[in-house]
Amino acid sequence: MSNMTRRNPNESVLGYYERLKKNIADGVLDLERSEVYQLLFGEPCSADHARKVLKGLDLCIEADQHVVETDDDGSIQIPNRTVLEIHKDGSQSKSKIIEMSEEESMDGEFLLKAHGFNPSLFELTGAKNSIYQVNAKGGVTKTLYSSKITAKPIRGGLDIEDIAKHFSNFKSTHTATTSQQYRHGAELLVVNLADVHFGKLAEFDETNNTYNLDIARERILGSVESYVSRLHGRQFEKIYFIVGNDYFNCEYHSATIANTPQNNASRYSTMFKRGVETLIDTINILSNVAPVEAIFIPGNHAGWTEYAASIALEAFYRSDDAISVDSAPTPRKYRKFGKNLLCFAHGDSEKDRIFSLPSIEAAEHWSDCNTVEIHLGHYHKEGVVEKNGVTVRRIPSLSGNDYWTYKSGYSSKVRSMAFIYDKDGGLTETHYVNM
Repeated sequence: MSNMTRRNPNESVLGYYERLKKNIADGVLDLERSEVYQLLFGEPCSADHARKVLKGLDLCIEADQHVVETDDDGSIQIPNRTVLEIHKDGSQSKSKIIEMSEEESMDGEFLLKAHGFNPSLFELTGAKNSIYQVNAKGGVTKTLYSSKITAKPIRGGLDIEDIAKHFSNFKSTHTATTSQQYRHGAELLVVNLADVHFGKLAEFDETNNTYNLDIARERILGSVESYVSRLHGRQFEKIYFIVGNDYFNCEYHSATIANTPQNNASRYSTMFKRGVETLIDTINILSNVAPVEAIFIPGNHAGWTEYAASIALEAFYRSDDAISVDSAPTPRKYRKFGKNLLCFAHGDSEKDRIFSLPSIEAAEHWSDCNTVEIHLGHYHKEGVVEKNGVTVRRIPSLSGNDYWTYKSGYSSKVRSMAFIYDKDGGLTETHYVNM
């Protein structure tokens, strides 16, 4: 064994490993991981085991061996070195050196902020702070902490302060801009823009299509403006506009409710703000035709974010008698219009049970209606199935295909749908806007 590979007296295992690692990086030594392991611990092992052990030592070096430097004037420079670990359950651990008081070291909110976590989005689940003092020129002493914390995302967490600041630019009250008188007894218009996945990212070179915030907004407003133009002069008693139904692509942690990672086009806060603005613009356009009821239906991608959006809409339109928002987080909503019983749901959970639910959950209307229809999303494609007098309609999607969807070979026509119901005659017209 050469002097270069021999462990020095009083040299720790970590120090010995760091020296070997540096010599390998400098090209002075040529050693495999398993050879390094044998030098460190005196026994052979597999390459895979050596890789795992050495990776752990790498983390130890980064987390614990901090160097505090002083400038020529004696001022202390705290190293800006942070070690981040992301765990399977979605929690994260961070290690860094922090200057703080003993009181602050026991303040969970302070620790979260010091490590770069937003307390509105994360909760502290563990903390370990090792105190030590550093002396510099001129007798200056600073108390520093080698701090490691573990933080877990808060389910449904939102940066309320940031969102409130953004929407403070909107008028505090909304004035309806309807252009015609509404006629009681006219038809019903249902606009269900399912599975928009606002915030999804698709790059053309990976997926043969492009999708982002701008395209999503363009498709939403383009669809609604097309319907309004096409139906110009028609009178409707009411419009049902479905909000949610996988309108957003992800929750606050850039994944679905079930923690499936997503390809996202922006930061979460940007997605939320622009998404709500687009909903407001959409509702305003529809309100020129008839009174609008926005009905929240939680999706399986971003149901909590969509719930927050519906609450924002409810507050925004609170003074408008012609626009109402049903923000209740119920997964299925029922509406009776004349002899029509309509059910709205996302359709990811009920399976074949969906056909029997209206007679149970809306029993008070069941015998009085000759048309029973259920609108579902989730599958991103149009479909109609009738069973025992109940019609289930699957609504197509306006979203593009991200990398996973494209790689998996899923394909469907990108389009939106709107439906017109007569009070007594049921569904009379189906309208499409194709992209």
